Amino acid sequence: MSKLLESVAQPGQGTASIGQLARCVFWGFFGVRKKKDADHDVLNISPVQLIVAGLVGVVVLHLAVFAIVHVIVSSQDLEKRHLTELRELRELTTIQSPKLDQRDDVSIGTPNANLPSAT
Repeated sequence: MSKLLESVAQPGQGTASIGQLARCVFWGFFGVRKKKDADHDVLNISPVQLIVAGLVGVVVLHLAVFAIVHVIVSSQDLEKRHLTELRELRELTTIQSPKLDQRDDVSIGTPNANLPSAT
């Protein structure tokens, strides 16, 4: 524990890798961290590195949330446009065509009813 107190008094030299910084920031956002790993991070990560990694993590998190929301909203907008197009198409197809002139002398049920007989 004395090493931990000494490292707080004299910050680490910044020997942490990018992966270690990313894990530290991720677990910091998540809010769960093992004591052993947290102590190791305190020994190897300088405060400047941690602040920069945290800011980069915030930017990446916000961009990811923005991208997810954009995809969801654009898919709903596309679905809405498709529904509007389908409604317009349905309206065009349900327009009633003008009724044909039906003559009284044409009988529809019997074939050749209006032709003169050959006899």
